[in-house]
Amino acid sequence: MDISRNPEGYPASKYAVEAITDTLRRELTIYGIQVAGIEPGPTKTPIWNKGAQQMADSRYANTDYAQAMTAVMAMAEREGRTGKPVATVTAAIRHALLAALPKARYPLNGAWFLRWLLASKIMDGVLRKQYGLRKRA
Repeated sequence: MDISRNPEGYPASKYAVEAITDTLRRELTIYGIQVAGIEPGPTKTPIWNKGAQQMADSRYANTDYAQAMTAVMAMAEREGRTGKPVATVTAAIRHALLAALPKARYPLNGAWFLRWLLASKIMDGVLRKQYGLRKRA
């Protein structure tokens, strides 16, 4: 997915993949098929730089979302430098493929558990603050 053209679609597509993975794991178990989700989080790949300039000069420039998009761009730049190596992800994939009983999920992002620990409203507030999304008059 080209996040420079549809940045709001990127997290939605990742959430959809998670739901499909859960559904397949439950439904295919009757055939002995095991399904595991690899949740890599920030990984050092070129995706973090793809479309960065296009997003910076995007349709959000003069909107209530300008500050949030600036924060997203800063995060993308940071994650491109500090993300985990691709080998970490490939090791998880290898384990999922070769394990007799693979895990349902391989969360490789250290903060993955926050969405289960924090109430939705609290998590929403944390993310709004992180991206500078403030209530408008």
